[in-house]
Formats: sequence, structure tokens, C-alpha cells
Amino acid sequence: MSNFLTSIADRLPKIFTKDNIKDALRLALQSSIAAAACFFLLKTFNISEVFLGVLSAVLVVERSIGNTINHAKGRIFATIVGSGIGFIFVSLIPFGYATVVSLIITMFVMNAIASFKPSWRYGVVASVAISLGADGDALSISIDRLIAIGIGITIGLVATAIIWPETARKRTSKHLRRALKTACDRFKIAFKNSRTEDNDDASETADNFHTSLGKAKDASASIKFGDKEKYLNLIDCTEKLYNSILIIHRVADSTDTTMLSEGDASIANADKLNEQTCDIVDALIKDEPISIKRIETFNQLIEDISSNILGLEDDPDQKLYRNAFVFGIKEIQESLMILKDLNGN
Repeated sequence: MSNFLTSIADRLPKIFTKDNIKDALRLALQSSIAAAACFFLLKTFNISEVFLGVLSAVLVVERSIGNTINHAKGRIFATIVGSGIGFIFVSLIPFGYATVVSLIITMFVMNAIASFKPSWRYGVVASVAISLGADGDALSISIDRLIAIGIGITIGLVATAIIWPETARKRTSKHLRRALKTACDRFKIAFKNSRTEDNDDASETADNFHTSLGKAKDASASIKFGDKEKYLNLIDCTEKLYNSILIIHRVADSTDTTMLSEGDASIANADKLNEQTCDIVDALIKDEPISIKRIETFNQLIEDISSNILGLEDDPDQKLYRNAFVFGIKEIQESLMILKDLNGN
């Protein structure tokens, strides 16, 4: 039975991760409460266009507060422009086919703009709403629908801010920590491959890293409060760290020798390199202080290993690999020091 359940779990799409399920639950909760609150408020004050208000409250909700604010700003502006376009053409075409003509023109204009500014696609809702009022009092209908949409957007913003809130800064930090952990996993694989002839595959680790870093980049774009520049620098440095590790991995996959084999006494500190590098990354992930002595020991270890590797006698090809390896570990060293400073250590 357990094997059957395991096989079923293995077949589930990778999108069903703990993180994605949590985000889905947050969005579902915020959206449902926003919809119910908007419906209740519009009905209580006898405001028409309940459908548009509820729809606006649901569509404005995003994964973080900053992201919701970003989308809300664009959608509010697009709503105003879309409503204005719809109202103008409805007013200029008073005959019986005003609705059809208004829909054609407003859809053409709004979707053309949305091709350059995707957030403006939300304005299509408003322009359709106004265009469909062509057979009545365009001004009165426009005002009623704008009020309903405005109330919906406001309620959606409030729901995101007070119901299970998550800031863009927090999301960025979360995904950065995961990216760092994956980078450490990739370093362990690269380190192992440099000591054995059987190289482990790292494609899944690479996918996980790029997924986490991509989410961190997306979240950082919506940071409204706090030091946004700091998080952008953290993202860049994390990416540099990973690319530095790729140098080590490439050397390990390309060279025929086991560069850090256990039998090579001249680089007996290689195990310490693996251990201390991952320890520093782990401290960064947990936001723990890193002592000066710890850094000095790590830096000295890098220098010792670099000297030992470059001092070995090899054929020209192996010398090239050893130079690349030393360059890689020094790039890792530099990236970790920058990450440490950015984290306030």
C-alpha cells in the first residue's frame, strides 16, 4: 500500500509543492473573504453593479501586499482610461448600434495598449461595462460602475493587507534562502564529482535553483517598504555564487583526474573547504552571525588550497583545470563575503 501511495505521489505534478499549496490557500482565503465583504457592503448601501464590484475585489488580489498594490495602481488607471474611452464612444454614437460600435472600438484600443502594458488588460472590464450601457444613461451608468469597481479594488487591497498577509520583502527573503540552500547542494555535488570519477547528475538541483531565484526576482519587483536595493544586490550576489559553483562543477565534469582525491596529501584540507563553505551558507540562510575568526579561517583555507593546487605538476590540460578550479573557489569566496556584508554580518 505504501509503495502504491509513493508511486501516486511521484506522478503528481511538481507544482504541488508545500509553498505553492500555501500560496493557493492564501489567495483563495483572501479572494473569498474580499468577494463576500464587497457583496455585503454593496448590498448594505444599495449600490448597483454588484457583479463588477465583486469581480474587481477578487481580481486585484495577488500573492503579496506589494504585488497587490502594484497591480491595483495599474488596474485603477486602466479602469479610468477604459471607462473614459467607453463613455466617449457611447456618447458620440447615440444610434441603436452604439453598443456594438463602442465594443469594437474600445476592445481594439484597450487590447492594443495591453499588448505593451499587460496590467492594462484589466481596463477591458471597465470599458466593456461602460460600452454595455450604451442604450441607457451613459454618464449615470459609468459613474455607478466606476464606484462599484473602485470599492471592489479597495476591499481587495484591504483583504490582502490584513488576512494572512505576506510582504514582497518576506517572499523575496524566503525564495532567496531556498536558492542559497540549492546552491549549497550544487556545491556538494560539484565537490563530490571533483573527488570521484563517477559524476552525479545536478539537473534537478539546477532547476530548483533557477525556480527559487526567479521567484525571488519576481517578488523583489514589488517591494514597497524596506531597502529594495539591498534585496536586488542579494539576488545578484546569490546568482554570482551559483555561477561560481558551476565553474567547479564544470571542472569536475571535464577533467579525467580526481582533483580532490583523498589520496592527494597536498590538498588534505579539501574536506574542510566543503564543510566550511556550506556552514557559512547555512548561517546566511538562518541569518546567524558569522564571527571574524570563522571568516579568517575560511579565507586562509582558500589561500592554502589555492597554493597547493597551483603548485602541483601536471600536463598543460590539467594545469588549465586547476587554474579554473582556483578561480572558481575564489569567486565563491568573494560572493560569500559580499552576501555576509549585505546581511549585516
